[in-house]
Amino acid sequence: MNKSVSGSRYPVTGRAQSMFEVIFAIAVAALILVGITSLAATSVKNSSFSTNNALGTKYAQEAVEWLREERDNNWNTFAANATGTEICLGSSPPSWGGSCKIPNAGLERKVTLTTIPSGAIEAVVVVSWVDNQGVHSARSVTRFTNWNR
Repeated sequence: MNKSVSGSRYPVTGRAQSMFEVIFAIAVAALILVGITSLAATSVKNSSFSTNNALGTKYAQEAVEWLREERDNNWNTFAANATGTEICLGSSPPSWGGSCKIPNAGLERKVTLTTIPSGAIEAVVVVSWVDNQGVHSARSVTRFTNWNR
């Protein structure tokens, strides 16, 4: 069906108009699909970060509780580790030294024990992980004293 608009220098046919409508509809549908896919990818990324952040916080707290037990068991042994260097605490439950990697978690856990001027020991526990966005960490800082003297 070829209909032309009267008085127009370039006749527009019904067929060409239909083709334009189809292409426009496909473009709109493609934009909607790209938007939905982008939203889903962002949601998965945020979910992964939230999961790792929660795990990192849990493992940092586990290390602080373990350090508290170590302090209570023997202050002198605990204080001997306060050298200011990083100590790996990868196993769960933690133990002195060994690997920094927490098995089956994709996370690394380290603690730095430093004696501060008041005689207390400051513990900085850092649990870190890497994802597509870069390096992230959950951090816990606690000060221990020899309360049992």
